[in-house]
Amino acid sequence: MGIEIKIPEARMSFEVLGAPESFQGDPKNTPRWSCVWLIPAGSATQKAVDAAVEKLGVEKWGKKWPSIKKAIASNPLKMCWQDGDNKSEDYDGYAGHWALSTHRKVKDGRPIILDNDASPIYDAQGNFYPGKAGRLYGGCYIRGTVEIYGYDNTGSGIAGSFSVIQRIRKGDAFGGGKPADASGYAAVDDADDSEAMGADEATEDLG
Repeated sequence: MGIEIKIPEARMSFEVLGAPESFQGDPKNTPRWSCVWLIPAGSATQKAVDAAVEKLGVEKWGKKWPSIKKAIASNPLKMCWQDGDNKSEDYDGYAGHWALSTHRKVKDGRPIILDNDASPIYDAQGNFYPGKAGRLYGGCYIRGTVEIYGYDNTGSGIAGSFSVIQRIRKGDAFGGGKPADASGYAAVDDADDSEAMGADEATEDLG
């Protein structure tokens, strides 16, 4: 039994939301969907997640929680809630944020992934609906529902899962690029040979 948390705003990172993927590409690992939620340090949301982690730890492990917390706190494979400043030299967007790593197993069913207008972004097979490609990317702003839970099956730890993600608005894409934008492009008729040649010449002129 875990603790459900509503995340009102975060930046998305390391998202796997179409076809589920095995951890580290190892086929022996169960495929899953993934998302890292970057939450501003010092925000009300960070404090809410802190409180939920503490509550979960005490409920699951009781008096053992302080020692377990100390053992797993800095291990991202055992604790899903990490200080992003520790990864800020490696990853864009992590500085000044806390990172909540979440996954959803295939056996739990496809997560709900929504656009701003609450329309779905992926179909049941994990393909984009028409016009939805590029709507979600590392760096955009999202909100949604996550759950944290404790486990002991492979050593003690706290993991995160998610059930709903909704895009809020665009943000600077991590990695220096930006999402593809098809605005300004509409359907065109096939050009005849002379028009096509003119288009080629124009391209060459751009040098």
